[in-house]
Amino acid sequence: PHLQSMDAPWHEPKKEIKTQEAMHLQVARTSEMAGLDFAEGQKAQFHSDVAGVTWDGLTEAWQVQWRHGGKRKSNWVFPRTSSPADIEAARVEAEEMQLAKQGTVKPRKADFQSNVTGVSWDGLKGAWRVQWKSDGDRKNKWVPPRSSSPDAIEAARNEAEEVMQLAQRGSVTLRKAEFQSDVTGVTWQGNLSVWLVQWTSDGKRKSKLVHPRTSLPHDIDEARVEAEEVMQLAEQDAARPSA
Repeated sequence: PHLQSMDAPWHEPKKEIKTQEAMHLQVARTSEMAGLDFAEGQKAQFHSDVAGVTWDGLTEAWQVQWRHGGKRKSNWVFPRTSSPADIEAARVEAEEMQLAKQGTVKPRKADFQSNVTGVSWDGLKGAWRVQWKSDGDRKNKWVPPRSSSPDAIEAARNEAEEVMQLAQRGSVTLRKAEFQSDVTGVTWQGNLSVWLVQWTSDGKRKSKLVHPRTSLPHDIDEARVEAEEVMQLAEQDAARPSA
């Protein structure tokens, strides 16, 4: 007898069809991963392999931290601008400063000397100290370099010697008013040697730092005026009706 084949019919496997929703999900995931890669790349720009050197986003500067006599010390290195190249240069300066604090790198002795009596380098504070007498009282003033580079230290030494010349002529005063502003929200930050401008806009607290060109009194005063102008513009902008 004729037997009919009992084999099951063969069908070609169905190809996977991606729905529009699945395609959108895949694109989103790809974009998310790309964003993470970009964020990691940005983070790497603000990272240092030297222990104690970290980027502070609030002050937009590199912070150098070390221990001396059982106490935690710190210093700051500000980039000239917010460009990646200047931030990178500031990182190198911060790392050199940290290595110098640890005794790994010792700058040349000439960088830390002045031929002017009363002007000396204080390694602990990382600044030039100007000392003189006025009316029988001992006075002093600190002149920190903008960075740990030899050029910055040399420039600070020149400033310190200029301060001493002014002091000998009686032209240097250490009045508290030098570091005050009559404008609310504008304050002097002695540990950073900058003017801090703080205001509120749209319910959010905002701030800006204004750096003096040097540590001399007239440059600090010019920076104060600039900080007060920043505050004035911020208040005007906040007073404008939102669109």
